[in-house]
Amino acid sequence: MKATINTENDVVNKFIIDVTLIDPINKIIDGLKNGKYRNIDINYLDKKLEHFTEVACKMLNIDFSGTVIENDRSGVILNDYTKNIYIERFTTLLRYFEGINK
Repeated sequence: MKATINTENDVVNKFIIDVTLIDPINKIIDGLKNGKYRNIDINYLDKKLEHFTEVACKMLNIDFSGTVIENDRSGVILNDYTKNIYIERFTTLLRYFEGINK
């Protein structure tokens, strides 16, 4: 009986990780690749990146008291270079979350 409970918990945990972490990150990456984000979305992308990084750090028992984003982001534009940086960072987080969800 106990093994069944653990298996059920594993299924629930995998579902939660899929719905709250993997799916949203995939949507962001797809949106970046398909040009759905604009310059006005940089603050949104920064907040999402920081949130997912904080979650990953908590899972790794790493103290996350700082920020991964520079404080002054005025003047940043979402050109190919910036877009590729976001894609790379979100992809790294995605790989981590997918790896723990196997």
